[in-house]
Amino acid sequence: MAVNIDGIESYWISMWETLSFSGFIVPLLFYSLLLAIYAAFLWHFYKSVSKRDLFRLNLDRKHSWKNSTVYVVKYLFTFPALTFFWFFGLSAILFLLSKSQTTTDILTISMALVAAARITAYYKEGVAEEIAKILPLGVLAIFVVDPIYFSIDLTLRHFYSLPALAPLLINYLFFAVILELVLRILFMMKVAVVDAKKGKSKARTNE
Repeated sequence: MAVNIDGIESYWISMWETLSFSGFIVPLLFYSLLLAIYAAFLWHFYKSVSKRDLFRLNLDRKHSWKNSTVYVVKYLFTFPALTFFWFFGLSAILFLLSKSQTTTDILTISMALVAAARITAYYKEGVAEEIAKILPLGVLAIFVVDPIYFSIDLTLRHFYSLPALAPLLINYLFFAVILELVLRILFMMKVAVVDAKKGKSKARTNE
C-alpha cells in the first residue's frame, strides 16, 4: 500500500498555516499562566491562614529560654505582618466582587473572615481552609464566566479611601493580634491539661 507523502506533508503545512499565534496561541498561553499563578497564590494563601501552628516552639533544654523568647518575638512581630497580608488580600478580593458595600463594610467582612479562619484553625484546620477558599474561588469563577463583571473604577475608589480609614485598620490589626494571643493561650492551657491527665494515667498504670 503506497503512502502519499506529499499529501501528508501538504496537510501538516496547511494545519500549521491555520494556527494564529497572535490570535490564539498567545492569548491561550497568557490565560493559562494567569490562572496557574492565581491558583498557586490561592494555595499558599489558604494554607497559611488556616495553619494553627504558624511557628514551631523548640523546647530544647539547653536553649529553652532562648527558643521561647524567639517564639514570642515571632508572634509579636511576624504575626501582625501575616495578618496584614491576609487582611489586605481578602479586602482586595472583596473590592473586586462588591458593587454595593461601602469600604468600611468590606474591611469589616474581611477581618471577620480572617478571624473566623484563625478561630477554626484551632478547631479543625480543614474547616479554616474552606473558609479561606470561599472568596478567592469566587473571584476565579466570576473571572472565567463573566470577566466584565469587575469594575476597575469602583475597585480603585475603594483603594483610594483606605488612607482615611487608617485608624480602623490599626484597630483591626490589634484585634487580630489579641485574638491570636487568646487562642494560643487557651490552646496551650488545653495541651497542658491533656499532658497532665496523660501523666496521671501513666503513673497509675506504673503503680
